[in-house]
Amino acid sequence: MHDTLQKKLEAIEDSKNTLWQEIRKAFVELGLLRFDHWKLSDRVKNKEEELNDLGTLHRVHQTQLAHLTDRVQQLEHRAEDAKRSRRNKVRIIGLLEGDEGADMVAVLESWIKSLLGKQQCTSFFALERVHRVNMFPDYMSAVQAKRASYMEVKRSLRTEELCYAQYFPRN
Repeated sequence: MHDTLQKKLEAIEDSKNTLWQEIRKAFVELGLLRFDHWKLSDRVKNKEEELNDLGTLHRVHQTQLAHLTDRVQQLEHRAEDAKRSRRNKVRIIGLLEGDEGADMVAVLESWIKSLLGKQQCTSFFALERVHRVNMFPDYMSAVQAKRASYMEVKRSLRTEELCYAQYFPRN
């Protein structure tokens, strides 16, 4: 009986050793799983931060896009207005003051017909209205104001029949 008890104790000891080996393996695998979980958690945290940054950047870009879209529309309207305001218009520079008489439209019509010849002026040719401009409309208002400040000097030079020129400022 002692032998069977001894064999049973040895079998229990073997089972205990086998069980401890399995528990150690389970602890190693649990440690590996915890390490993998930690790495995945860190990657998820980094991706969440990147996603948050991208969301912020996306909102900034949406705001900028809306602003630029509004600006483009404003500029398109201004360009269309400018195109419409200059459509079919001719600017004639250099006619002497006093040539216009009472009816500037009639004077310009006869001047253009004499310049081009009556056969070149078909029924499509017509003047709707004539404007006399004393300022320099192609310059910015600040430049126009500076140029206008020399009107008296230019008038004096014309009275004395002296030649002069006024150039656009380079700086």
